[in-house]
Amino acid sequence: MIKKAFTLFELILVVIIIGLVYSLVLGKISNKKNIEVQSLKDLKNILIKNNIKELIVYDKCKKTKPNSITPEIFNNIKVYTVRNENIEKIEFNPIKIKDDIFDVCLKFEINDNKSSSSYIIKQNEKYYVFHPYFQKTKVFDSEDEAISDFINKKEKDEFKNEN
Repeated sequence: MIKKAFTLFELILVVIIIGLVYSLVLGKISNKKNIEVQSLKDLKNILIKNNIKELIVYDKCKKTKPNSITPEIFNNIKVYTVRNENIEKIEFNPIKIKDDIFDVCLKFEINDNKSSSSYIIKQNEKYYVFHPYFQKTKVFDSEDEAISDFINKKEKDEFKNEN
C-alpha cells in the first residue's frame, strides 16, 4: 500500500502563496490614509483631487463622512447663503448613522462636472466664499465683501444662463 502525501516543497509553496495573498489584501484594506485639509480655502480642490463627491461634517463639527478627512479644520464654522442681498445661516437636515441621529454642520457636494456647493463659510472672523463653478475659493475679512463677491458671481452666472 502506497501512502500519498505532500512533499515539503509543496507545503512551503502553499504557505508562501497564502502569505502573499494575505499581505496584498491586508495592504489594500489598511492603505486608507487620513486626508488632512490645511485650510478651508483648499477644501474644494482636495475633495476633487481625492474623488470625494460628498463631504458631511456632523456631531458638532467633530466627525466627517467620509471619515478619512480630519475634522479639526471645521471647528467653529457657520455656513451661510445669500438671498436678496441678505446673509442667511443654512440649517442642514440631520443625518442618521446606524441608530443615532446627528446634527449636520456642513454638507459639501462635488458634482460630476466638478462644480460644487455654493456657500459662504465663516470661521474665526474670516469669510470663505465657495462659488459653484471653477473659481477658486476666496477669503475675505468682512461679511460685506464676502456678500458682494457672492452676489456678483451669482449674477454673472445667471446672466450667462439666460443668454
